Amino acid sequence: MVHVVEDCLGGFTGGLTTKQTLMKLASMNAVVSLHLYQRGSVLHIPPVTTKRITGLVVPKGGNKKLEVIKLVRAREPSFPYAETKGGNYVKGTDDMADAWLLAKAGGKVIRGEATVGQP
Repeated sequence: MVHVVEDCLGGFTGGLTTKQTLMKLASMNAVVSLHLYQRGSVLHIPPVTTKRITGLVVPKGGNKKLEVIKLVRAREPSFPYAETKGGNYVKGTDDMADAWLLAKAGGKVIRGEATVGQP
């Protein structure tokens, strides 16, 4: 069995995410990866590679999270989606869409249809 895990970010990317938050996420990623490794192999895929493999293109200045959700909804009509009264997607939708994208990319790598390294 192969477990697909999003690779941690290579460095601080700015924005609203703090270095402390990234360090906590990297630590959690390491614990989860070890746990999964003890039960099978682990495939780490960086977020940028996931987007490349799945064909996601975000226009310059575009909203990455919204583009991921749009792509997933277009490819998977049964993807759960709801909006708030303000017309925004419900909290957590972007995380579910990221997980779907990661699973699709992992499947392609496992089947030999894509590689994790440079294209």
